[in-house]
Amino acid sequence: MKYVIIFLMLCMIVFAQQKSDDKGWNNGFIDGQLAGGKEEQMGWMAGSCGAGLLAGCLGSGVVWAVASGDLPEYVPEGTAEYKMGYVEGYKEASKSKKRGAAMVGGVIGFLINTTAIILILTID
Repeated sequence: MKYVIIFLMLCMIVFAQQKSDDKGWNNGFIDGQLAGGKEEQMGWMAGSCGAGLLAGCLGSGVVWAVASGDLPEYVPEGTAEYKMGYVEGYKEASKSKKRGAAMVGGVIGFLINTTAIILILTID
């Protein structure tokens, strides 16, 4: 009985290692999100800030709505499922980061615009 339990424990360890080495869609998606989240999106912030200055909330909203996910320049080796997950994760993370940068830039542009209007209207 003792040997059966030891054998079953060894089988579980081997199976768990094989399963963790498997690069499936979920692992690719997580890796893609990590890679896509590292991309800089300062251009989107600057563009949205300019749109916020020129068109207020509407301009910033348009920039936010237009933001889409980028395709990665490099896809690591792996199974087809892993690669598909990586691309989807990368696109989702880059889209989220672009939209966040566009929102911050839009708020900054809108605040600058509003402050300038208030200053102009209050100057005697």
